[in-house]
Order: sequence, then C-alpha cells, then structure tokens
Amino acid sequence: GPQDRNSEIFGHYPFWVMADFLTKNGIAVLRFDDRGVGESEGTMEGATTQNFVEDAWAALDKLKSFSFVNKNKTGVIGHSEGGLIAWMMGAKNEGKLTFLAALAPPVIPIDSLMSQQAYDIVNASGAGEELAIQQQTYNFNLYQLLKTSENTDVARTKLKEFFDEDKRLTGLDSVNKASQISKMLEQYAPLTNPWFYYFIKMEPMDYIKQISIPTWAAFAEKDKQVNAQSNKKALDNMGMSNISTQSFDGLNHLFQTAETGAVSEYSTISETFHPKVLEELAEWINSL
Repeated sequence: GPQDRNSEIFGHYPFWVMADFLTKNGIAVLRFDDRGVGESEGTMEGATTQNFVEDAWAALDKLKSFSFVNKNKTGVIGHSEGGLIAWMMGAKNEGKLTFLAALAPPVIPIDSLMSQQAYDIVNASGAGEELAIQQQTYNFNLYQLLKTSENTDVARTKLKEFFDEDKRLTGLDSVNKASQISKMLEQYAPLTNPWFYYFIKMEPMDYIKQISIPTWAAFAEKDKQVNAQSNKKALDNMGMSNISTQSFDGLNHLFQTAETGAVSEYSTISETFHPKVLEELAEWINSL
C-alpha cells in the first residue's frame, strides 16, 4: 500500500531507523515517498508492482546524481513487496546495481504465498487449525481463479460463478443467496484491481534466477505474512552462489521482537527494527 519514505506504521518509522543506522556505518541511503504520498506526485490508482519497479529505478538514478555517492557501489534494499521489486530490478540490472538486499521477500509463487499467509494469520489469531486450513484452501482456489483469467473482466465473471457455487450458501433461499453473493462480490472486489490482479500472477523465482550480483536475503522466523520457512527453503534450494540467506529467530514480518508474530501485535511492540538485523545488513554491505 501507499507508504511514506519512513514506511511509517503504528507510530514506528522503520525505514528512518534503518537509514540512520546504515548512514552511521558509512552507507549513504536514499528513501522516497511512494507515488501519491508525502512529497511525491502521481497516484496509486491503477499502478502495479511493475510501476513501482520503474519508480525505484528513477530513485536509483536520483541517488547517483549526488556527488558524494560512489556510483560504482549502489544497491537497493526492499522489504516484503519491496523485496520482490528488488528481485525484479536485479533481473533487469544491466550494470546499474552492484548489490541487492531483500527483507522478508516473496520467493514462492504469489498465489501460494498468499494462501500460506491466510493460514498463518488465522492460526496465529487463535482461531484453530481447522479454520486456518479451510481459509487457506478457500483463498488458494480464489487465487487460482484470478491467475487463470485472461483479464479482469473474465476474473469478475469467474468470481461470481465461484460464489454461486459456494457450498457455504447452500440452504439459503434465492433472495438471501443473491444478497450474500452481492456482499461477497463487494468484499472481494479488490482482488480484481490492477495491482492485485498483476501481483497474484507473479512467480518471483523467474526473476531471482536471472540475478547475478551479490544478494542478501533475510527472513523472520515468526513472520505470518511471508512465511520464513517455505520462502527461505525455496531460495536456498535454488542453489545460487551469489545469494546469501539468513533467518532471525523471534522476529515478525516487520523484524520486531514478537511473542507470536500475529499482525495484531504490530501496534503493541515498542521495538521498531531489531538491531541484530541492521548490524548484519550493514556488515554485509560493507564487506562487498
């Protein structure tokens, strides 16, 4: 979603903290407001991850315009979808980048990642294993519907057919069923917006395998949004010698020390970004 240059969330400024730490360790950092946020022009409406890649390339060009920046030693750091953006930039590098760092990046296919996310979030909420599995399966079927649609109009038609056949609505009379379907179509309408429709079809490994520059990827063991186990394992199994991976115990998706990693905890944690991750990141960049 739209974020400012600090990636402000629940009163925390994680990108500010990261930039401050890296700068104190001799690494110049450029942060930028997302399109349509803060001091950036443009709009998020209709934009896809590919558009955000173009924004990031523009930011890199801006970074290289400063006289104090070593233009032969520049890289990008991305978190979550930003990690995917880093993969995409690395795949189309053409000599502009010398390193990548990806924090909690998607590695497995996005439809699988989002289905796993549904399971992990429901399970962490205390709702129970059975409900978590049901939601994971339901979401995966929805995402497959989108993934196999030629365009958003076809996807909307398929969504209605999917809800028409929803066994959970069995037993309702025609009026109540039509009402429920209408509500579900409204609830799930964001799935057919340009960003999500593009995002759900993505296969991160298609980009990762094209990366040849030094890359550092960090995962958080209690991450409920980008499952650390499945994504790190998939990345390690690719066997790419230029990519180093690291997993951090006890941290959530935002790299905060967490009890369960549940999304509901984010706003209750005082720590903004775990120092050990920053130390490892700075050490790796400075070792290049």
